[in-house]
Amino acid sequence: MTRAAHGRWSSRGTRPRVPAPVGGRVERPAKGGATVRWTRRSRLGWRWLDGVDVPLGEEREGWRVVLARGATVEERSVDTAMLVLSAAECAGGVAVTVRQRGMWGDSPPLTIMVGE
Repeated sequence: MTRAAHGRWSSRGTRPRVPAPVGGRVERPAKGGATVRWTRRSRLGWRWLDGVDVPLGEEREGWRVVLARGATVEERSVDTAMLVLSAAECAGGVAVTVRQRGMWGDSPPLTIMVGE
């Protein structure tokens, strides 16, 4: 006769969210403005087998990007891991906060500072 196994389990109330993006970087072309880029991570593929990209692991690629300039806050949605800002949008500096949209909630944030 086998006995049932007993144990304790606790949940923090979180689901397997997408990991935070990494590798935030800013490219500044000579004409002004900025291109902000970041690297996607995945809940599915932690091994970098092909040297190209990790599997998406979500229904689609989507990003929630928040631009903060002083008291002004603007939210945008993008479908690639980059955002192009005009010279006017960079004036005075801007904080770009990026979260990947996932099936069970957004990822933790990555904040990238863009100077003037």
